[in-house]
Order: sequence, then C-alpha cells, then structure tokens
Amino acid sequence: MDNLPLIALEAVCEYLAHAEPERGSLLAFACTSRNCYAVATRELFSRVRLRVDDESQLQHDLARLEHLLETTNTKRFVRVVKVYDIEVDENEDEDDGNEDEAEDPFSIQPRYPTNPFWPWPLQRRNESWKPFARFLSGLALGDLIWASGEEVPACVLSVLYVLDVKNTFHCRLHVHTFQLWHFFREDDPDWINSPESLLATSPYLHSIIGPCTPTHTRRKYYDEIRLQRLLQSAPRLKHVRMWFQGKWPGGVLNENLLLPWDHPYYHRADGSSDKPEKKGELESLTIDSANHQDDSQLLAWEAQTDFSYLRSFKIDRLIGLQALQRLADLALRSAFNHLQVLELPAGESRYKRCVEMDLAMERLLSCLRPLEQLSVRGVGDASFEAALKQHGASLQCFRVRGLTLSRQQITRLRNSCTNIRELRIEILRKENDNEEVQIYRTLGAIGTLEKLTLDLQCTACRYPIGPNEPEPSSPTWEVVIRDIFINTAMDEDLARSIFGEVLAANDAIYDPLPPKLSYVKLQMADRSRVNGQSVVRGFRDTLRWIGSHWVCKRDPRDTHRGRIIVEESARRDRLETGMGMSNDMNMVEGSIYFSEVWTLLWPETGKGWKEDWKSFPLCKDSTD
Repeated sequence: MDNLPLIALEAVCEYLAHAEPERGSLLAFACTSRNCYAVATRELFSRVRLRVDDESQLQHDLARLEHLLETTNTKRFVRVVKVYDIEVDENEDEDDGNEDEAEDPFSIQPRYPTNPFWPWPLQRRNESWKPFARFLSGLALGDLIWASGEEVPACVLSVLYVLDVKNTFHCRLHVHTFQLWHFFREDDPDWINSPESLLATSPYLHSIIGPCTPTHTRRKYYDEIRLQRLLQSAPRLKHVRMWFQGKWPGGVLNENLLLPWDHPYYHRADGSSDKPEKKGELESLTIDSANHQDDSQLLAWEAQTDFSYLRSFKIDRLIGLQALQRLADLALRSAFNHLQVLELPAGESRYKRCVEMDLAMERLLSCLRPLEQLSVRGVGDASFEAALKQHGASLQCFRVRGLTLSRQQITRLRNSCTNIRELRIEILRKENDNEEVQIYRTLGAIGTLEKLTLDLQCTACRYPIGPNEPEPSSPTWEVVIRDIFINTAMDEDLARSIFGEVLAANDAIYDPLPPKLSYVKLQMADRSRVNGQSVVRGFRDTLRWIGSHWVCKRDPRDTHRGRIIVEESARRDRLETGMGMSNDMNMVEGSIYFSEVWTLLWPETGKGWKEDWKSFPLCKDSTD
C-alpha cells in the first residue's frame, strides 16, 4: 500500500467509506499503514454515533469522545452526528442479507410506536442537554440525525441556528422519531415557546419519520392539519415518511386532548385564521399505513404537496383502484415531472378487479417519464410490458412482485433493461428442469446486473389475470404435493448450483475483470397457501423447514468465479419452526396427507427426517 501514489490511496478510501454502512473495511484499511491511516482519517471521524438513553453514560461517552477528537486533532472532520436510543437502533431483527436501503437515512423507522398518552418518564430538562449542545457548537456539522424518543431540546435547535450563521453551508436535521407532543398535552399551552414549535418551524428540518392515524375521525383531521402546517412552517423539509401509529391504549382516542395549532403566522389581526396557499415542496414521500390507500387519502396528500417536486414516491401498502386511476390522471397532466423513484403496490389483482387494476397501472407507467427505480406489486402482464417499454432503458433498479414471469418475459426484460443493476422478480420453479436452468442463464446474461433477488414460486398454479386467460388445471393432490416438495427443497448445494449457473452465463466471467454480479438472494414465496387454499399446519411447517432462504455472494477479492459464499438468511425463524415439529414424520400434524409422498421422494429418511433430506440437483442436460 505504501508504494501506491496518494491519489490512488484516496480513491480506495473514498470507495471503502461508502461501500458498507458499518465501515469495517475502512477501519481495516486505516490499520494497514501510517499512510493509509493518514488518508482515511477524514472519513474515519466524519460520522459520530451517541447513545443517549442513559444520561450518566451519555456524559461519560461525550467527555471521552471530546478528548479523542482533541488529542487527534480530528474535530474539524466530524460532519454527521447520530443520536439514538437502544429501542430504536439495537433491537434489530436478524440480518437477512438484504441491504437494499442500508444507507438510506429515510428508510429507518422506529421499532416502537411513540405514545402521546404516556410521556417519557426520563424526559430530560433542557439544561441536561447543554453539554451535548456545546459539543455540537464546536463542529462543522452537516447533518444531525435524531433517532431518540425524546423531543429535540431547544438548546440543540439553537445551536443549529448558530452553526447555520457561522458556516457557509446549511446544517440538516433528520428526525427519525418525529412527534408533535403538544397536540396531546393539556399542561403546555405555551406552544410558541415550546420545543415542538421550534422544531416544527425550524429552517434546518430536512427529513422526518413519524406516525400517522389512517382513520376517518377527528384525530385524522388533526393529523392532516398538523402535517399541512408543518409543510408550510419548515421551509427546507424535503423528505417525509409517515408510518401507521395504531390504536391508543384501550383502543379509544380521547379527542378532547387535541389542542388547536397556535402559530402566529396563520392568524389574522381579527383572530381568524387562514389556510396557507403554498404547498410543501417535498423531494421524497413514503406512506406506510396499515390499510390500503384510497382516493380520499391521496387527495389529502395532493392538497398538501406539490407533486412536481417529488423525486421519490413510495407507498408501502396496497392502493385502491380509484387512487391508482387518480395517479394515472396526474401523470397524464405531467404532475410528476421530476419523479425518478416509484414504489407502488397495486390492489390484490389476483382476486379483485384484476383487469381494471392492470389497465390503470399500465396507463400510469406509460404516462410517467423514464424512471431510474421502479417497484410494483400485484400487477399484470400489461403493466409489466408498459414498464419495459417506457422505462426499460433507464431503469437501474426494478422490482416486480405478485407476477410470476415466464422465460419469454425474462428474455424481453434482459433485452429492454440495458442499464439494470438491481433486479427482483418472481419465477416458477419447475423441478430443476431444463427450462428453469435456462431462466437462470438468461438472468446471468444481463451484463450490468450487480444484485439479484429471486422470489421462487413452488406451485404451478397461476391465477388468471386477464379476460382471455384459461382457468388453471387441477392436478391430483398427490402430484401437487410431490411438485411442491421438489420445488421447495432448497439446501446449500442447490443454492450454490443456481448461483453457479447464473454466473456461468455472464460474459464477463471470462474477462480479466470479474463480473459485476456479486449478490443473489433466493427466497421461497409464501407457503401458507397452496393453489389458493389454506394448508394444515404440519404441511406448512414442513415446507418452511426444507425451504430455506439463501444469500449467495461472490468474494470481491476473487477475480474469478471460484470463491462463492453461501449463507442462510432468516435461519432463526426456520429453526424455531423446526423446534415445534416432531422428529418422526408420522407424528407431524396432518402427515397423513403428505407423509407417503415424502417417503417416496426421500426413502432414506426415517425418524431423522429433518436432517436427512437433500435437494434434487439441477438438470445437467441444459442446452437451449
């Protein structure tokens, strides 16, 4: 490393700094030599994390951090400070290998609901935060990420104002636990001087993640008014994610606790108030609600937000037909001029209004300008073809769920999406036959692909999603069980073989440089229903036991395809399922319906059936 020129070391350092969120590789690079440490110093100290759930520990950590920054003369390098609670950051689920949005600061939501009826028992006084505020005042801070359940104290907001005046750049405030508590407390009538008011009107508020109440009550009305006024008051608010709050204790909301918004900007001299005309100019909007989004909810957002500024629009729940048609009308009028990212699950197109939903989605996708990232769910063939035609050449990330793609459709995807880097699709496993292998090779032939996720369907039943599609055939139950067992059984050897087939079709594998594809995730589709019918618990758990999810990675240090890393994801859930099952197949609940088929497929298994089964290999004669 010491023999490399400085510009090369800086390039390596910059790449490692953004390669992974935890920056383990950057730390290893810094420990290589003195030159590497000198180059990496700026990036190593650019981000600081502070846990604040324990006040005494916070003061200790703060003093230790200040001493470290002073002795190493690196205080000037700190650009990002994140404040978090243990409830928010450390109660994460087991890593499933999916890091799609690991570095997106607006994708993280609290693991607990903030409850306005139960004030924080350890809510600290403003004075106790002043040492932390003084620490911030000495930094050239660019971003403050607030992921603590406590409200942002006034002294911290004041420091942000001072930094904004002192620095030539604006400091951005990201609040991951956003909540305007004043609406729920009767003991704080002085709204204007409260921290809530300072936060809601702060010119540094850049992004928020907070709760909403999707109900048709007065509570929802106050939520809409609160959000509307917030969009007016915070001039630099650009990113919003709203998630479903749920019911309050007892399931009943005391609406008398709600206090009216009291901000001087919206009051006339005669005491009356007026609704501001200017809409919010958000760049990204994510709505994660418990229920599907209907037309009235979309109209409310349209009234508050100027969609022409949106670059990212995501809805994490199903959307109704009228709302989808409304979006298509807006797109036809060029209301989404700057949109680059769209995530939009349609309604249950397999069951209700499938043709209308498909046509509405097709019209929406056809009217939008070419997107860079598109994620759709529950669409039909017409929507898929519209996505390829209108957006294929520009797409870098494409996710399609709820539509099982044929080999012909995947071939058209490969030919249309010439710049695709990340892909998630649903395919049908066909007992490892030649056609299934050819699908893997078709995907591997996409030279620009870096990351691939396959949702594997294990039953041949495909619900009709068009007016002319025939009804699915009904094979015998024994044949269905046999096919499902073969298609669901996924052990490490089979996962490695599938990844090998995908890599083998990549032309870059024979070049001096390795192929771009370095990540393939194989995950089984929902196994709680078979051909639209519920199954007995024992059969469902058996499928979960043999249907492991796998993440296959290529070692980035290996310039060829010899080194493949295969790891099981969601392993804890599978093991918990197995613990509740008998080691004797005949004792598994409902085994009378499927144990005979199991024995025919794996005759060598006995009372150790959970460990003795193996996946069936891929077809060797896989010539096209």
